[in-house]
Amino acid sequence: MKTRVALIVGAAIVAVTGLAITAAVRPNLVRNTSTHPRTWALAAAAIAILVLVGWLVYKITKRRWPAYVVSGIGVLALVALVVVPTFRSTTVDEADPLASVSRSEGSSPPSAAGDVPPAGPRLVATAEFVGIDHTAEGVAKLIDLGTGERIVRLENFDVEPGPDYRVYFSAGSDRQRPDGGIELGALKGTRGDQNYELPDGVDIGPEHTLLIWCRAFAVPVANATIVVG
Repeated sequence: MKTRVALIVGAAIVAVTGLAITAAVRPNLVRNTSTHPRTWALAAAAIAILVLVGWLVYKITKRRWPAYVVSGIGVLALVALVVVPTFRSTTVDEADPLASVSRSEGSSPPSAAGDVPPAGPRLVATAEFVGIDHTAEGVAKLIDLGTGERIVRLENFDVEPGPDYRVYFSAGSDRQRPDGGIELGALKGTRGDQNYELPDGVDIGPEHTLLIWCRAFAVPVANATIVVG
């Protein structure tokens, strides 16, 4: 019984200490995620698992220190997966497909009357990113590559770091949930320029939302409404 209580108390102390440190450095993150039931459910499940594993180790070894060591390793793993990403910014610098168009337009002589310009990348629409209870800025661009492929490009992008960010493309304006949207993959970086390919057959309507979604806590992070036409 003493071992089980010690494990529970230890896990609770670690959780409260981590929450306090995070709240001091990143108050927005704690305020936003703490209002969602999934956050509390995940926290309770993590503590329960740590305590259960530690107790099982104790029952098998009949010693307390292996239980504490195993639980400590679990805490460190949890911190690495959830807490560390909230403090780490990553920068991406992917090529702009429109850069080659700009260079060729600036260096090529004027076309003769009746000439058809060669197919190539073209900018379809742009939109500004807006943070949703997170700080975020940058531009979202919808680009037609001229080959039947289309991409969305995040340019001069900068968002408050967090765990497990995903990128969604959804029909409609100012979407703040990914329901019905198309997942384009994990966010490649919290800063910089990055490209995401749209799947074949995606219908580009008059308005679409590019949404940054935190899957770990089920909260929106930022979005940009792209208006075509």
